[in-house]
Amino acid sequence: MPSRARGQYWPCLFSFWALGLLPSRGQAQQPFHQQVDHYLRARLLPEEKVIEVYDSVVYTNRAPRSLDTFYLHLWPQAYSSSRTALARQLAEHGKTILKFQKSARGRMEFSRFDQDGRPVVYQQWKKNPDVVWWRLASPLEPGGKLSLVFQYRIFMPSADVSRMGVKGNDYFVTQWFPKPAVYDAEGWHPMPYLDLGEFYCEWGTYRVELDIPARFVVAASGIPHPEYLYQLELRTQRTDSSLRDTTGRRLVRYVAEKVHDFAWCASPDWWVEKTVYPDPVSGQEKTVFAFFKTQNATLWKGITEQGRRSLTWFAEYFGQPYPYSFYNIVDGSLAAGSGMEYPQMTIIGPVSNRKILEEVVHHEIGHTWFQGILANNERDHPWLDEGLNSYFDARYARDVYGKEERYLNIPSLFKNVDFRKTTEGVKTLEYLLWNTLVRVGVFQGPARYSSTQYSQLNYGLSVYQHTAFLFRYLEEVVGQSVLDSALRLYYQRHAFTHVRPADLRRALEDITGQDMSWFFEQLLKSNGAENYRLRPGELKWLPQSRQLEILLRYRRMPIPIPVYVGPEYAKPEKQFVLWPISRKSVRLLTDSLPFEPRNLTLGRPFILPDYNFRDNYFLLTPRGWKRKKDFVVFPLINFLNVKRPGLALWPVYGWNNNNKSMLGLLVHNYALPPDRLQYYLMPLFSFNPHSWAGSAGLEYRFYIKKDFWPVVLSLDGHRYAYAYTTRPLNYLKNSLGLQIPLTDPRRPWRATMHLRAEYYCVQWEQHLWHNVQSLHDRNRYFRTLAEWRVEHSTRWNPFRHSLFLEGISEHAAAHSMRQTGQAFKIFQEVKAVFYFMPKYRGLHVRFFQGGFPWVPDTRINVNYKLSAWPGIYDYTYSGIFWDRSATRGLLARQMMEADGGFRQFVNFQSFRYLAALNLRLDFPRPVPARFFVDLGYTSTAYPGYQGKATHHFWSAGFTCHLLDETVAVHFPLFYCRAIKQFLSLNNSHTWHQQIRFVVDFNRLNPRRILNGLKFLN
Repeated sequence: MPSRARGQYWPCLFSFWALGLLPSRGQAQQPFHQQVDHYLRARLLPEEKVIEVYDSVVYTNRAPRSLDTFYLHLWPQAYSSSRTALARQLAEHGKTILKFQKSARGRMEFSRFDQDGRPVVYQQWKKNPDVVWWRLASPLEPGGKLSLVFQYRIFMPSADVSRMGVKGNDYFVTQWFPKPAVYDAEGWHPMPYLDLGEFYCEWGTYRVELDIPARFVVAASGIPHPEYLYQLELRTQRTDSSLRDTTGRRLVRYVAEKVHDFAWCASPDWWVEKTVYPDPVSGQEKTVFAFFKTQNATLWKGITEQGRRSLTWFAEYFGQPYPYSFYNIVDGSLAAGSGMEYPQMTIIGPVSNRKILEEVVHHEIGHTWFQGILANNERDHPWLDEGLNSYFDARYARDVYGKEERYLNIPSLFKNVDFRKTTEGVKTLEYLLWNTLVRVGVFQGPARYSSTQYSQLNYGLSVYQHTAFLFRYLEEVVGQSVLDSALRLYYQRHAFTHVRPADLRRALEDITGQDMSWFFEQLLKSNGAENYRLRPGELKWLPQSRQLEILLRYRRMPIPIPVYVGPEYAKPEKQFVLWPISRKSVRLLTDSLPFEPRNLTLGRPFILPDYNFRDNYFLLTPRGWKRKKDFVVFPLINFLNVKRPGLALWPVYGWNNNNKSMLGLLVHNYALPPDRLQYYLMPLFSFNPHSWAGSAGLEYRFYIKKDFWPVVLSLDGHRYAYAYTTRPLNYLKNSLGLQIPLTDPRRPWRATMHLRAEYYCVQWEQHLWHNVQSLHDRNRYFRTLAEWRVEHSTRWNPFRHSLFLEGISEHAAAHSMRQTGQAFKIFQEVKAVFYFMPKYRGLHVRFFQGGFPWVPDTRINVNYKLSAWPGIYDYTYSGIFWDRSATRGLLARQMMEADGGFRQFVNFQSFRYLAALNLRLDFPRPVPARFFVDLGYTSTAYPGYQGKATHHFWSAGFTCHLLDETVAVHFPLFYCRAIKQFLSLNNSHTWHQQIRFVVDFNRLNPRRILNGLKFLN
């Protein structure tokens, strides 16, 4: 978006801005909006999937200053190539259709582009082909008019791309004509078309003529001509598709007044249904049409009644009639979300059941008011319409159904969890997601960013649902009637104008008489959350004054908190609201209560923006106030643990070739949302021979800065057998880790520092020469690791660079002689993916290089290896192997990616320097297989061709994989002479002896997944 200059307007700067070619922003002035009137004549040619358009535009400058440049949106051009802003955003969100499917693209071709009768020479704005600008021949003075005439052909894109397109016989013609960018008190607002991030348009009158084949049915913004309205009446009386046989063409006329957009859809396959009703406020006749496919008739029949109920409910709420005569509900193949609103029309995407359909229809009808009548800049302030509209979804459900529930497509993982049991105002699944993202540091506040800066998950969760959640909380604080009065005042003041957050804030402050900065500047813009809490000793009943003395604790965000107090141990009712006034603990006295309280709750669960409700419940006992604790034992994972703590108990069976069968119990408190302190304990009993093994871990997260940047402190321990001779040989690994974010975790580019200190105690066995006696002893060594990681966590071409510093100190006890050794390593790893085929297929690149600042002690085997590590190489004990010490057989072929990463095992090592490049190329077909090529260099030379020493090595083959090589089988087929010679000397030169496999259990660790949660696109 263009930069914005706010503050006092200086005449000396205006002349500079007037000469500039970029949009300028001046001082805040009285609200105004430009008038843009269109006469559009369009001819649909379905055989060519083309629309021929003549467009005459009259632009009236209502601004108090002249314009010397002009910005125009040509949004169909967003579909024209793989380099547009739309194509880039779609790729980031997992849709590569514009990059790889040229037949899905669309474009505009102009044969006439005139201003005031003269051809225009325009330029692209910031290299966006769908936004153009030009210098006006003479400034357009206040009150002046500009005449634009366009003739062009639209080559329709596929409807699988975004909002506009064709699918089969269905045409969805939206954002289809040249639109002047909005010019308001802040200046010009040019914006490229995006899939995630909607619009900001000027008001005007549209007169539209559509020349279509007679067999097509049209749904459009505006009032249809009586002749076509009669044709729709006939269509509603048909129960078959006989009108498809109609030949010739038909001219359909529409007029739409006082709207900021015009859209239309056409199909020969629609059934038509209508409902006529009197507006409850004005008594005027209103008509709701529905256009739906034959195969969806069972689901869609009667949906016009839902349209009537929604239109009636909003009219009654605002006390103002629905301002138009018609509303159309269209069954569409929508690629951008489940529904999309336009003036007097909505297009609904595929839905799975009637309840979801009704909910989406109501939400889209709500946009008639929030964006259709109160028209905000959705690119800059998406919460102002999407969030408020989502709040009214809940209000409508409460008024009509008696409770607030969402009809969600719940993932199968949550099928047995009742997320709809609460009737307290906010949906528990959405609260769970919000709380989880807050605690792992990737939540984005609803009013803090423009729509282009949100991740895909945060856009839906924060902009839509969290805004609704906060307004439900505001309703609890100020009262429903007060909030209703403020919202009605907001509507009455600003109907049919462009609105800003300040307009809504002003209405709330005028009705409540309070400064609302705590709501607009803190809650709506906060990336984090607060824990409002009491302690039992800080809650006192004063019988003489019949007051409660409360010491409220919080960290940084003072907000009003409703307090619920009851005389008995039943559900309490709200009695008062606490208003903290500082950013620290505050002691407050309540109003006089009519009864002696017996229970107390701070806020209501899933309404108060508190991420931990466990310290919000109190009961009065003979010993005084006590915190209410409901401890629960759950089988696998505890959802919504904000209300009560829990512990999971889960039987575990494990096996490796050295411990053999192991049986134990997993005890953990891992939950969603995650606690600050999380732990697990997994003791295992090994049956061959009888011994103990297992793992344990503890993790604590605390936050730096002010927006929940999580610092993770972890402590882990593991004990397992790694070999078996006359008895099992075990290793013990204890580690202490610290993860520190160096940049904002919500941004796609992230930098993190990982520090780790590890202690190993490894039991080993040595057989004496010519003696059956054996000695058992232990090696102890320490390892410290520092990692600086920079990554771009996008779905399209992700990148990660890690720099490691590793120090190792070994203390070995061997046959009554102690040995020590030290080593220091510096190495780096770069991983990148370059996708150039559909379905996320392309080239996967890994580069590794490592060296020693000085030659390490050769008594410790920490040198760099050319191959990926089998179990015997894993001196860090970080991999999970079925047989860590195997050197022969199937289990010896398990590997983990490290060092040179060659997928073919060769015992080539280096004590000074090693570099490797690992390339993996996806198959052209969408099959789980990749070609691989491994290239390597070692400072140590090995015998190569004709006995000559070589430092360079290569290997190639293909890999079959699942879950992005979490499980993989490698088939090396081609390799250099040095590797061939090594294989011959080791009698492993046949192709089946070289097969290796990977089973990366660490990738499936839920704790690792949670800590690695990135900016979710």
